[in-house]
Amino acid sequence: MKARHFGLLALIVSLALMSGMSSALAEGPESGGVGDPVTAQQQAENIKLVSQIGGALFDVVVQGDYAYIGAGPRLAVLNISDPTHPMLVGQTAVMPGIVQGLYATDTYLYVAADKAGLRAIDVSNPAAPMEVGAYEREFDQTYDVFVVGRYAYVADYYGGLRVIDVYDPAAPVE
Repeated sequence: MKARHFGLLALIVSLALMSGMSSALAEGPESGGVGDPVTAQQQAENIKLVSQIGGALFDVVVQGDYAYIGAGPRLAVLNISDPTHPMLVGQTAVMPGIVQGLYATDTYLYVAADKAGLRAIDVSNPAAPMEVGAYEREFDQTYDVFVVGRYAYVADYYGGLRVIDVYDPAAPVE
């Protein structure tokens, strides 16, 4: 149960815009369709930035009222119950690698942490996310993670797809 990646958000926004454009194509210029450049501008004005936190981020996961973001070598937890005013509620200690990819389960967040491998973070208390386990052996650069059941599928640059058993998040094994 996880809303995943900006890519998914971009796809949804793109589909919504394309849907609006296809109806504009069907309506024609007389009703504000393709022939009217103001319509495209008006459509673009319907999307606006309402808030921003941090600098370079590689991934975000939203679950309920919380957004989990990789902010450099930390996982930051934001309360987004009011999307116009996201509030930082907690963050991890500095991890040994840059947060590249995230995946959330009910109480754990799995982090692809660049050369530091896979990290398991307990997020049952959003104000105090805590690393409970890690699998660091022989990774080139981990870029993303996806969890299905007890297995974490980790994208490892030159190492390819790595499958890590995370049944016990405190002691993951390949």
